[in-house]
Amino acid sequence: MGRVTRTYGSHADRKVHQAALRALGTLVARQHGVASLAQLRELAFGPSWVRRRIASGYLIRIHRGVYTVGRADLSRKGRWMAAVLTYGDGTVLSHRSAAAHWDLLRTATPTIDISVPSHRNVRAREGIRIHRSRLGDSDRAARAAIPVTSIPRTLLDLGDVVPPQRVRSAYERSLTLGLFDLGALTSLLARSPGRRGLKPLRGLLAEGCDEPPILRSVLERRLLDLCHAHALPLPATNAVVEGLEVDAVWPRARLVVELDGYVHHRGREAFERDRERDARLALAGYRVLRFTDRRMRGDPGGVAATVLAMVGR
Repeated sequence: MGRVTRTYGSHADRKVHQAALRALGTLVARQHGVASLAQLRELAFGPSWVRRRIASGYLIRIHRGVYTVGRADLSRKGRWMAAVLTYGDGTVLSHRSAAAHWDLLRTATPTIDISVPSHRNVRAREGIRIHRSRLGDSDRAARAAIPVTSIPRTLLDLGDVVPPQRVRSAYERSLTLGLFDLGALTSLLARSPGRRGLKPLRGLLAEGCDEPPILRSVLERRLLDLCHAHALPLPATNAVVEGLEVDAVWPRARLVVELDGYVHHRGREAFERDRERDARLALAGYRVLRFTDRRMRGDPGGVAATVLAMVGR
């Protein structure tokens, strides 16, 4: 009697398995290093395969039913994708996290905001903040394969959770990036009665803000926020006056404000250059005020009162 050879899987079976692994690699690359258990099942990876890969460290659990694949580290986008995947169909990145993903706003919080359909009864998981929302097709988008709220919806949602100055910053950033859609935002506001985020956005639309301010520093952003907070008229920023580019100018009041960060204005050379600029502007009939970062942070009311007194003359 001849020797019996046991064969584990046919050549065709191995080819199918290799094709599934390639498909998994493509999926994981698109989804920033993560995949859901449902997606693994769709690729025909069964429970025993999943258990073995978890035991070997090839699959690492991030949230319930979501794993990193073949890697231990995870980018910020990977964490966003994992948070969306763990809650399944209809879930989108939203609020602060959506604003960060669209590059409208910086946020240091590690907590991830997601929105799920309002009828779903789900529990929050570690590091995830849940919002229940009614989202139409126009409220949804995708960026870098991550489901996310649209720009207008992100701006409206932001108004519910951050101060008006932060909403303004995100709004202006959407203008700068060419992402702003006036018609879509107006339509969204009309069908969103009672939302807290309506007021700051309607205020921005009433101002006719359809061009982004030219800002090159945190100090310039702080000056505009101060003007908004104290109801001061807005200056032109990084404007050219008498051949010199100034940080801010109120042309009718012939007032220039220069913002002096310590790094760029220390030393004898910078001191002399600043005085030369001030004298040139004074000869042209402009008054020049200089504010330091410390003064603007420590005494914003005093800065606002000084500017208002000069603009009002």
